[in-house]
Amino acid sequence: MDAETGGLRVVVVNHNGGTLLARCVDHVLGVEWSGRFELVIVDNASTDGSLDVFEGHHHGSGRTPQIIALDSNTGFGANNEALADLDGIDWVALVNPDAFVPSSFAVDLVAAFTGPTVGAVSPKIVFDDLFISLHINADAKHNVRLTRVEVDGHDVTDRTHVTGRDAARLPTPLGSQWHLGDHAEVMVPVSEAADRPAGKENPPSSATLFLTASTRGAVVARAQSGAPVAASVSGDESAVVVPLPSGSSAQTQRIQNAGSWVDTTGLGGNRGFLEPDDPGSPFSEPTEVFAWCGAAVMLRADYLRDVGLFEPDFFLYYEDTDLSWRGQSRGWTYRYEPSVTVRHRHSASTGQGSATTDIFQQRNRLRLLARNASLPVVARGVVHSVGAAGKIGVRKLTSSTSPGSKGDSTLFGRRARGIVAAATDLPGSFAARRTLSKQRQIDRSEVEAKLQNARRR
Repeated sequence: MDAETGGLRVVVVNHNGGTLLARCVDHVLGVEWSGRFELVIVDNASTDGSLDVFEGHHHGSGRTPQIIALDSNTGFGANNEALADLDGIDWVALVNPDAFVPSSFAVDLVAAFTGPTVGAVSPKIVFDDLFISLHINADAKHNVRLTRVEVDGHDVTDRTHVTGRDAARLPTPLGSQWHLGDHAEVMVPVSEAADRPAGKENPPSSATLFLTASTRGAVVARAQSGAPVAASVSGDESAVVVPLPSGSSAQTQRIQNAGSWVDTTGLGGNRGFLEPDDPGSPFSEPTEVFAWCGAAVMLRADYLRDVGLFEPDFFLYYEDTDLSWRGQSRGWTYRYEPSVTVRHRHSASTGQGSATTDIFQQRNRLRLLARNASLPVVARGVVHSVGAAGKIGVRKLTSSTSPGSKGDSTLFGRRARGIVAAATDLPGSFAARRTLSKQRQIDRSEVEAKLQNARRR
């Protein structure tokens, strides 16, 4: 059978997706597919009217989405509502409501299934924004923090990313801030600044970095090939205006996910995260990956029939990794296909560094291990999680007057809540472990040989 003539079901789980949902659905309905095509939107009790746009809406393709409206928010596991009956379906695509697929999405991903044991193919997921990199140098003893970022007067803090040897995100009651250390790269989004694409006719002109420090000190900030901007920062918030280069060559497309990895402590993450999307990069070649990302993926329906569906109690985060691990234990493999690019508004629903993100990621990482991993890997994950939280607590106690102190306290509290929640869930996790152990066909050691060394990702 020609793959493109098989049955394809696309599932979008929505919760207050706003205008992003309409944009997502418009892309999905434009996907090329000559066989049976279904789009199912599962709505997690949205209150923002994001479904209203579909009343009486007729897409140019002639396709109409089916809507399943739930009475409560059941998290990512709501996908199961659209997956329980797969009669006549050969392929299942999961697409986040803040992800935007190309028209060739389905055809090209299905073509990348290279054998009958390939259960999923992940596209290259890139950020919906383009970025301009700013470099900040400061003396680490001043404990400089980045509290807010604006581009041409528009707040882009939630879509900004910061990397550096000592850079760390610190949650506060007012939102996330960053401790910068002695050097940090600040990736400022420019393509969606002011809610319009940046380009030749309307390029962004400047970024304003709002900085504080525990003691007065100097910082130097500059854009690529731009003149350095020196400023003095102290306990009061200082605004440092950095001119942005006008050429499009300074704007970089960056990868959010090129398939997913899990390391030997159970920490999961995105391959290629924040790496430039360059033709010669290691992420420009197809490869096998340990896990797939639920933001956008093509699944073989037989894989779901064999392995099962999402564990609903995860609610958010790691449920795709759990289903990936369960598939690995039954002999399924997963591929990454970089020729298919999906744009994604990262963390549009939950927010970067939110309490929801921090708590659920910590809890579910440990639940993932308790359900699937060997006992030595479970122990390693627990030690790592407790140790990491302990370091944050010690840092809080030894630097209570530093500007990051309140952020350390908040982060420690979130990590501790996640660990306690995982411990509370242990009876259920180990009951699931016993059930999954009876279903496995591949020894745990063989699966865990694919985990990445925690020090060499």
